[in-house]
Amino acid sequence: MTGLLLAAALAFSPAIVASPETRHFGTEYYDSVVRGQFEERVLVAWPGPSGLLELWHSGELSGGQKMSLLLGGAAFHDTQLLPLYREALLGGAPRLRQAAAYGYRDLIGDDVPSVRGGVSREIARGLVGELDAVARTVQRTTLVEMWLASALAEEGRRPPGWQGITFKRSSAACLKAVERLARTQDLEAVVGAYELSGDRGNRVFLMRLIEGLSMGRLVVKPRGQGKGWGSKVYDEAFERLDRWLSLQCDLTVAAVLEKGVSNLGVRGVDPMSPAACDVWLQILAKGPPPFWAVAADRLYHCGGPAIRLSLIRADTEPNRNRRKRLRDWYGN
Repeated sequence: MTGLLLAAALAFSPAIVASPETRHFGTEYYDSVVRGQFEERVLVAWPGPSGLLELWHSGELSGGQKMSLLLGGAAFHDTQLLPLYREALLGGAPRLRQAAAYGYRDLIGDDVPSVRGGVSREIARGLVGELDAVARTVQRTTLVEMWLASALAEEGRRPPGWQGITFKRSSAACLKAVERLARTQDLEAVVGAYELSGDRGNRVFLMRLIEGLSMGRLVVKPRGQGKGWGSKVYDEAFERLDRWLSLQCDLTVAAVLEKGVSNLGVRGVDPMSPAACDVWLQILAKGPPPFWAVAADRLYHCGGPAIRLSLIRADTEPNRNRRKRLRDWYGN
């Protein structure tokens, strides 16, 4: 028991968020190389958001450790951490304001801002106003729904009864944020946006997300000489998706995943249960690339690291590399 208590104490000591990577913060090298590696390590080695809140309020963190927490903690995309970013934005330390501005936008799934020239108090106050609007919005809804509403707003559309902030971003930027954040539990919201959207490009993107989140096969790769990725491929996929949706009575996570694994020939296993962990590991190892992201998400619920895989760019070298690192973690 003493050993377990010692391990727990070490896990939540300030030292765990002391990160050498942050010495590069504010450089192009951090943005392009270090950030991704740092956030991936955070998701494997750091305590979760509740632990980070405990550390922040312990009064034991140095300024450098706070900066590290603001940068790394964003990788969890957990809105319970928003008050930390608010506090740092209103605080007096310029370096913490930079990290808070950068980390806040990263946390909500947005493109990170350039803060290399510093963040003035005036800019910080403006960000606090935005952050407060986001915090009020996510009391009623999710970050994914917020970005979907923002994408629809660019089309002059809005979800029924929407009350909350919408960002002035291109639809492509909004959907990019959705891809970063979406999990299987967001499928119903993505389907709702697909049904409301009138923009073909947006509908293709949302369809691909639905395909990944539902473990479905909608977009069929053209085969045969001279076959290409023309509009007909996506028109046929729209038809398949619309037929599929017309037959769905239940878009809950459990129902969707049960159908997904059964389509792979797995019967008699509750996909939400601990007994399914081996199934998800096999899907990660041997399943088709579009299913890897859901497998990685479910393995996180089995106690694995929160390493995200792409729903849209599944069969790409960066995604395969992340999958390999995840498999290596399991020794698979």
